[in-house]
Amino acid sequence: MTPSLASKWLRILAVLLASGFLAFGLVRLGVGSAMLGAELGWWPAMGEMAEALGETRTFLAQHEPQAFMAWSVAFYFGLIAVMGVILASGAALYLAARRKAGLVLIAIYLALHGAMFLNYQVVNPKIGLLALTIAAWGIMWWRLRAEA
Repeated sequence: MTPSLASKWLRILAVLLASGFLAFGLVRLGVGSAMLGAELGWWPAMGEMAEALGETRTFLAQHEPQAFMAWSVAFYFGLIAVMGVILASGAALYLAARRKAGLVLIAIYLALHGAMFLNYQVVNPKIGLLALTIAAWGIMWWRLRAEA
């Protein structure tokens, strides 16, 4: 039996979304690691990196009173790096036809991303990114259900 045109498009879309998750996860891993290293003094923070570290310090300090759990700058960027590992791993598993395991890891990433907003009780434009990634996960889950 040949797959329908809709099924082919869903497969293509899911692969593109998983590839995007893989790339985004690797970027989060790289940026989080670079910023963590600069914060810990492993290398100097220059240019935009120094500016981003300052903005992060300011944000965390301003919102500390309302946070459920106050985070250090190092913890924040360590979390970003770990989230990158989880997201990239989930996307790689999905692309390697271990779709269910991949979706579980991507869901863990999404939960961590949501927890970041929840912890500081702050809604900013980045919540749009969370909404888009949840929608992308939903499409990938839909493909898994369609295959079953």
